[in-house]
Amino acid sequence: MAGYHDLYCKRDSAMILLFLDTGLRVSELVSTDMDDFDLSAGSVVVTRKGGDTQSVYFSNECSDYLMNYFNAQKAKFNLKKTRNFPAFTALSGERLGVRAVERLVKKYVRAALPDSSNVDKITPHKLRSSFAMSFYEATDHDILKLQKKLNHTSLNTTNIYAEAAKTDMKETRNVLEGLR
Repeated sequence: MAGYHDLYCKRDSAMILLFLDTGLRVSELVSTDMDDFDLSAGSVVVTRKGGDTQSVYFSNECSDYLMNYFNAQKAKFNLKKTRNFPAFTALSGERLGVRAVERLVKKYVRAALPDSSNVDKITPHKLRSSFAMSFYEATDHDILKLQKKLNHTSLNTTNIYAEAAKTDMKETRNVLEGLR
């Protein structure tokens, strides 16, 4: 099993961190190509819901994970150019689809929480939600920045994350207990 995990470790680590660092939608992530990333600037150009393109920024740590993964991909597939080469692929080099990413998130949740009945509650969208609530707190509750970061057209949609982040801490003190 460890050998099998090693085949995907760099990709999966980079992908999960990118989700948590940016709040990207699964469809946005899987549609990226390697040349959409500027690792020195910590950015990726994504096609957002609705068809607009936007630069999305990520941390230096995420950039390091992505560089490690992309270098492995370049070596594996002997890539001289990365134009139109999918950023996240299966072993064959085929672009990962939305369902494959959803399955791999489930795989890691099951591995981390084998006895939990809440495995199905943690999805790629939950990673987006976690990002949104953390970002909202870190920006001192700036809902307009969050709206822009999540690429929401409606402030009402963004407000769902803001309200969830405002939940009284006393009410949520045991929330992770069911996940252990």
